[in-house]
Amino acid sequence: MQPAPDEADGGMSRQVRRYGPLAVIVVVLVAIGALVLGSSNSGDGSSSTTTIQQTASKAGAPAPTARMPLTYAEAKKQGKAESLDWGQRCDTSKGTTKLPSVYAPPCVPVFKGDNGGATSGGVTGDTIKIVRYQAQEGSDLTSILSSVGVEETPKDQHDTLVDYVRLYDSNAETYGRKIEVVDYQGTGAMDDEVASRSDAKQIIETQKPFAVIGAPALDGGAFAEELAQAHVLCIGELAAGRGSGEA
Repeated sequence: MQPAPDEADGGMSRQVRRYGPLAVIVVVLVAIGALVLGSSNSGDGSSSTTTIQQTASKAGAPAPTARMPLTYAEAKKQGKAESLDWGQRCDTSKGTTKLPSVYAPPCVPVFKGDNGGATSGGVTGDTIKIVRYQAQEGSDLTSILSSVGVEETPKDQHDTLVDYVRLYDSNAETYGRKIEVVDYQGTGAMDDEVASRSDAKQIIETQKPFAVIGAPALDGGAFAEELAQAHVLCIGELAAGRGSGEA
């Protein structure tokens, strides 16, 4: 869904103004970037990576270590920027993609070669599955907004997320994969911890997603905890009462 050059400042900008920036999609895309590393390289530098090692921020905590894609800013600092292919979607003056948003992802080299196929849960060689958690009608923020005249249907919410995804995956490097959005209808109230855990387990078992966007707002983090234990990324409301690992 990459816009034609003469539409870049029109159609794309109108979409961004309509929906605004969505930082959580950038989080997902950064995670996607780590999936292909170590699986396969083309041998021509097009899948260059950088190893990130940081000192532990707290005493006793292990230092995080990860292999992540080499960004334009990092390549420039290392004197490698001119030798790599950044493609037509990169604004090299900023080091980010040309998406007109403050949340534009950083440029990474154009990927060529084998993306590693099923490198993680919810990932195939062609798709990355994301589940959108949808709370029961009348049990989430939608009902509160509705009481003051702000109407947004579940379809509106779904379509908005899909449009965000298309904006980002048409500009960012997704390594030959497309993001698939699947809705899941919650079964309990937003403060029902038992239902939250049950919903999370159901999502894990039946959908097997890479990530879940949205969560019960007042369950104390139960939903996110179940997902985290299954190594599923959860991006949702900040849970009250405990550090659940939600974004």
